[in-house]
Amino acid sequence: MAGQGLLLIIGLLLLPLMAAQDIAARLSDLNYVGTQMPKQAPFFFAHLDRSQYQRAVDDLSARLPSLSDAEFYAGLAHLVTLPGDAHTQLNLLTGPAFPLQFQWLDDGLYVAIAEYSLTDTLTTRVVAVNGLPIEDVASRLATVISHENDHWVHKRAEQYVRYPLVLEGLKIIPAGAVTADFTFRSLNGREFTRTVSTKNDGMTAAPDEGEGTIPAFRSSPSLFYWSTYTEASRLLYFKYNSCTNVLLNPFSTFAAGLLRTLDTMPVDTFVIDFRQNPGGNNKVIKPLLDGLQQRLPRLLLNPRFRVYVAFDKGSFSAAVDNSMTLKNPAMLPAGDWGNAIQTIGEAAGNSPSMYGNLVQFELPRSRLTDFYTSTAFPRPAWMPDGTEVLPDVPVPMRAADYFARFDPVMAEILARYTGTPRSVSADLVVVNGASFRPEQGIAAGSLATAFAAFPALTDEVRVAGQAARLVAASGSQVNFVVPESIEAGEVAISVRAGGKEVASGQAAITTSGAGIFVLQPSDPSEPGAIENQDSSVNSRSNPAAAGSIVQIFATGGGAAADAVQVLFNDFPSQVTYGGVVSPGLW
Repeated sequence: MAGQGLLLIIGLLLLPLMAAQDIAARLSDLNYVGTQMPKQAPFFFAHLDRSQYQRAVDDLSARLPSLSDAEFYAGLAHLVTLPGDAHTQLNLLTGPAFPLQFQWLDDGLYVAIAEYSLTDTLTTRVVAVNGLPIEDVASRLATVISHENDHWVHKRAEQYVRYPLVLEGLKIIPAGAVTADFTFRSLNGREFTRTVSTKNDGMTAAPDEGEGTIPAFRSSPSLFYWSTYTEASRLLYFKYNSCTNVLLNPFSTFAAGLLRTLDTMPVDTFVIDFRQNPGGNNKVIKPLLDGLQQRLPRLLLNPRFRVYVAFDKGSFSAAVDNSMTLKNPAMLPAGDWGNAIQTIGEAAGNSPSMYGNLVQFELPRSRLTDFYTSTAFPRPAWMPDGTEVLPDVPVPMRAADYFARFDPVMAEILARYTGTPRSVSADLVVVNGASFRPEQGIAAGSLATAFAAFPALTDEVRVAGQAARLVAASGSQVNFVVPESIEAGEVAISVRAGGKEVASGQAAITTSGAGIFVLQPSDPSEPGAIENQDSSVNSRSNPAAAGSIVQIFATGGGAAADAVQVLFNDFPSQVTYGGVVSPGLW
């Protein structure tokens, strides 16, 4: 008994000693982030007040005894975000992860890959995590994700929301939890909640690569660079997945092959695609850019020749730097070449001025990976100031596109789309009545849809003062046919009931604005109202035979309806007929 009592006393005495040791170990990590890294990182205080940073360090130090490991790590990561440099970062992606993989698309965070027991979550939108709305989840994640704009927060959130360590550190799930309640909303509007653990018995994807084609920019992600030439559309496509030289296939050799294609084959469209490229060495691409610049005087003798530079929120660092270099006016020969080189897609993941050349360290206690930057890359003189690198032609990627295997960027490139100014209305949104794409523009004679909260049942729509043909109306949606005599440009839309205006706004009328009608909005595997030659509905189980005729139901042909082109996977087809069969229906 006496011996047991002695052991108990020794055990009680050890508890505060162990706690003190743990705090001392944490202090070693905090000392590095709070003191050593700011001394070593030359640009740490370029946009950060030193006293503000010291107050944040002191606050975390005072809370050390009360924090869990996850909360402490989140506190460290928050300190590293304060300089506002997306490259200076603390990596929290460690430990087990939930078996879901996400895509943050233009209309939200969606499940693209899921563990077999969670297949019902595929193609759904995440609306909450443990009851916290996803917008609030993103706001908390922004405190531990180093970023210069919200686009990079959304991109990194695809990974960060998968890790219990991160969610615990941000108090989204309880301390020590290995599960989280994710609330999903399907495309048909049904909401449901699943308790997700880190168990993983295998994953399945949507869309499934084995069941259909995948857009080029999402194929072969393991290759740092690759290209293809399509003779039918005179298209040279170069996908740049990582700004990294491959010893077995040096970029200089690869670039020589691309330039040889430009020299020997008819090319109307040269696409340089940086989407989802996280960066690397910005000098790797130089042989291609130099060779392209030398050839542009000759290539531009072809009035159809265009260079399109694609990027999105996943484009970062050297990839963004290379994209901006392609917009340097010095790339083009002297003269007015208009839109010869166009950027297209979504806003990039970092600002036009950046810091790079990372120095990597491990924190002494936690072994978390830490990075800081050693070189400044000022904003190019030809780029606007701000926190965003915006494309000349904005083209969002929505869930309906992603899960339908559709690449709207490539579609707009092949259509030579130059971008339509988006009409912003306070109480009324008017879109193409088939595609519902607000950035697309609306053609005269096409079906349009107005969304708003209408206080009374609509009985009249006026476009630029002219009465439009009303097709259908509800309390939130009005379908109408734009008068054929309306000229292109910004016009006023007035929705009326009983002779009184109940909503108004603006819309961009364009010479054409093709949109294919959606057959099943809740089923992304069958996006189009398309019939086979026997007039049966085209579907995965009822495909069209090669060489047969298909009928596509659309709207928005406008003045270009007779010159329509139809492409299958970027390959042009023979159009046998195109015309309006009833008001608004093309």
